[in-house]
Amino acid sequence: MPNLMRWDPFSELYAIRDTVNRMFGGQPWQPMVDVLDRRDAIVVRADLPGLNRDDIEVTVDEDSVTLKGEARMEAEEENQGYYRRERSYGSFTRVVPLNVPVKPEEAQATFRNGLLEIVLPKAEGNRPHARRLEIH
Repeated sequence: MPNLMRWDPFSELYAIRDTVNRMFGGQPWQPMVDVLDRRDAIVVRADLPGLNRDDIEVTVDEDSVTLKGEARMEAEEENQGYYRRERSYGSFTRVVPLNVPVKPEEAQATFRNGLLEIVLPKAEGNRPHARRLEIH
């Protein structure tokens, strides 16, 4: 059976918002994330190359994860003439909505080789319960 993905009706709006923000000098970049739904936990992975553990702040609540941080340009590169410049610098904030409630107090994060991984145990009672309805 193929994997089914939950459709987020707001995902396209988020993409439009991010594009407009970049056009008007807003937030220049956000890290790319993957969200995995495992049996007992939600796993969020974020690509943060070039950052250190101290450059990142992670906040978790029952239905979202917020990533904040800053990628700094090395001082000697600031005034150099670039032929091409594609890497992004500056501060970022990324809110990742979760489709199921989690236990923020049990969440754990690791950061290795530019990959941030956050494991969020699912809260009890988050699995849908079936109930037979009486037809009137």
